[in-house]
Amino acid sequence: MSVHTMILAEPGSTAEGDLDTFFRLIEVAAECGADVFKNQWLSSAERLCRQRNASEYLWSYRKLEFPLEWHEQIARRCEAAGIAYACSTYLRGDASLVAPWATLLKIASFESSDQLFITQHHDLKRPIIVSTGMASEVEIAALATCLRPGDVIMHCVSSYPTPDEEINIGAVHSLLHIWPAVGLSDHTKNSITGALAIAAGATWLERHYRLDDTDPANADYEVASSPALFKEYVRLARLAEQMVGTGMKRAMPCEEPMLKYRVRP
Repeated sequence: MSVHTMILAEPGSTAEGDLDTFFRLIEVAAECGADVFKNQWLSSAERLCRQRNASEYLWSYRKLEFPLEWHEQIARRCEAAGIAYACSTYLRGDASLVAPWATLLKIASFESSDQLFITQHHDLKRPIIVSTGMASEVEIAALATCLRPGDVIMHCVSSYPTPDEEINIGAVHSLLHIWPAVGLSDHTKNSITGALAIAAGATWLERHYRLDDTDPANADYEVASSPALFKEYVRLARLAEQMVGTGMKRAMPCEEPMLKYRVRP
């Protein structure tokens, strides 16, 4: 029996801070076959700009600064749609505010070297998923010392979008020597990337997507798949699961008619 890959649908800022748009994005994620709707939230865009020294992103971060009480409504809509709710947070203290509603918590590449930030998540008793864009294997090995069973390391290239020739999918296999649960946070525009990552050993995928009527001026528009392309992405990932199988070499049922012709010593 093949392993089921957990697929996270990531809207980025394409909801534009609008609750009804969040609801529509959840329905699309469920219809496309995703397992998780993975949101982003922060309590203060200004604080994140200071933390990352990224004042030029203030206008974009503000779209993630929606009211805290929306998490309950979003989580309930996810439950009704049959998918889990996860959320990325970036500022110390924010994860504890979101945890009552999120079944999974995510840490972005930019905060993945902050070991105190990571360990503060442990008290929340939620699995954490950590992206590792820009990090070396030495840095990821250090990160692994802060993780617990059930946590996940995501190979990631922090470029939006990521060129196909720089996605370095083989790193998924390499990271399995460091941590048993490895996935891909995928910023390419290619629908086959997730399937290739599964072939390399990924058991988690994260993919940006959007609605058909998303404003092309949105900062995440270019890296986000349309609903049709996201559905194809999920289809190819599920096909890859079947084709990878168990990984155990054995005679397959379809070979049975040929066994009688096999030369025996």
